[in-house]
Amino acid sequence: SKSVYGAAPARIVDGVEDGMGWRDGTPNECPDRVELEWPAPVEVGRVVVWTTSVEDLAVLVPEGEGWKEAGSAVGAKEPSVSVSIPMARTNRLRVEIRKNRPDEKETWITEIEAYRE
Repeated sequence: SKSVYGAAPARIVDGVEDGMGWRDGTPNECPDRVELEWPAPVEVGRVVVWTTSVEDLAVLVPEGEGWKEAGSAVGAKEPSVSVSIPMARTNRLRVEIRKNRPDEKETWITEIEAYRE
């Protein structure tokens, strides 16, 4: 990631869906990823990613020493991408950006929200 003009990773969990957000540091390259970590396990059944650039993404949960895909979205066009996953009790979550929309060089995310339902 990179922090250009305040586009730091912490901005994607500040509760502002159309704020400054985060931009990756590898233009024209995917996959990109963002990992969230809580101090204690939480129950997650749906993840919403607010973005103007992401077309395909996956939500992954920890499994053993690695990660397991729990759900994905393909062909997203709206500013919010909602992915339902089987209920997971975890303190970590990964969002993997697999493809950006045409004419978008960088991954740009303004917020990530995790919900129980």
